[in-house]
Amino acid sequence: HRIGLVTGAYSMTMTVGATAAAAAAVPVAHTFGSWRAGLAVWAGLALAAVLPWVPLARRARRAGPRPAPAADAPDPPRIRPGRTRLGWAMGLYFGTQALGAYAIMGWLAQLFRDAGFRAGDAGLLLAAVTALGVPIAMLMPTLAGRLRSLRPLILALSTAMLLAYLGLAVAPHDGALLWAALLAVGQSSFPLVLAVIGLRARTAEGTVALSAFTQSVGYLIAALGPLLVGVLYGATGGWTVPIGFLLAALAVQTAAGMVIARPRFVEDER
Repeated sequence: HRIGLVTGAYSMTMTVGATAAAAAAVPVAHTFGSWRAGLAVWAGLALAAVLPWVPLARRARRAGPRPAPAADAPDPPRIRPGRTRLGWAMGLYFGTQALGAYAIMGWLAQLFRDAGFRAGDAGLLLAAVTALGVPIAMLMPTLAGRLRSLRPLILALSTAMLLAYLGLAVAPHDGALLWAALLAVGQSSFPLVLAVIGLRARTAEGTVALSAFTQSVGYLIAALGPLLVGVLYGATGGWTVPIGFLLAALAVQTAAGMVIARPRFVEDER
């Protein structure tokens, strides 16, 4: 009943964490004397993130297994998003937007360093991308829930990414702040697609099935982003070809977005 609010809060906290990491990575490494020691700081944070789950796991163990449903209760129809056009469109949209986001998070600082910025300044520019996205991440799911068709919103986000990529290819130094702002707007497709998962299912079971399929397919696609951008950068020695690859992924993202923009439900496509 609060899809927009909860999804916005969830994506906003992720964005805040990414902002802090991007801004602090170089200073932390300098403080501890090497990038290896700096990396250990982030490993410590990952360990700390485990701690809240320990009492939850113990509580679940004490509660025991859930009661089995009554023998005469009818089995709910199984929802298979992999057999629907909506499911695959959601997976492609999620995957291609995350591919671009991971590539940007992994390589934008290097692109700015190649453009003449110092390492610390390049990290701050990357942090600016995520920081500017914090209020957008909070508002985007609520906005998506109020629109009947998401087509104008999806096209606007894709246009922002298009302009940012072209700007990074042509004038990465002179227009750095503008490209960072456009990237922040364009990458709000992440909180958008998280909200759409809940908006494109009628039931809790449908939401779970669509979420599992969307994110499973999506993250498999997304994992290729930093790797392929790095391979293309290493092979060509520049950013023209890697940015061309990201533009191709953006075209796929936009096409998939047109499919998920219209109101529909995964349960209706079984």
